[in-house]
Amino acid sequence: MATAKAKTKKKTASKKSSFDLGKYIQDVKIGDFKLETVLEGNSKNMHAIAAANRAVIDGYTDVAKRQYEMLKELLDEIKNIGNQVELVQHAISDISVR
Repeated sequence: MATAKAKTKKKTASKKSSFDLGKYIQDVKIGDFKLETVLEGNSKNMHAIAAANRAVIDGYTDVAKRQYEMLKELLDEIKNIGNQVELVQHAISDISVR
């Protein structure tokens, strides 16, 4: 029976002494700065890094699109040259037959 009372007291004590992390963070200081100020500055830095990374990715995407367009144009030119070679071959074979 003593253990049942001890468990009940522990549950009641844990409910009464709830730890408020938000209040604790507001009071923490790092050097001359409050933790909240440090975290806010860090958040701004992370947003700036994310924006820079997005710009880099956009740049690589633009380069890749342009390279695709250039390759497509090159393949179209090669196809046209192939068609012209085929026409010349037919013309030569027609001249040889006559």
